[in-house]
Amino acid sequence: WSESGITYDTRPTLGDVLGNIGPVSENQIIEIPLEIEFKEGEDLCLAIDPTSCDGIFYKTRESDSPPELVIEYVE
Repeated sequence: WSESGITYDTRPTLGDVLGNIGPVSENQIIEIPLEIEFKEGEDLCLAIDPTSCDGIFYKTRESDSPPELVIEYVE
């Protein structure tokens, strides 16, 4: 899929749950270790799927303070 071609109605189906964030506060930095079997050359797609109405809103990269995803890979 391409970022410019995806909409809410055409979004990919989510797969397995890899982690659970739980309740968060505004501007909180969250670190979650994920156990992922990953083979060289494979694509990796991650999604945040809110399951509660705790009042947290995730901003887009076009916002004045875009989110940051940091990935550290250890073999």
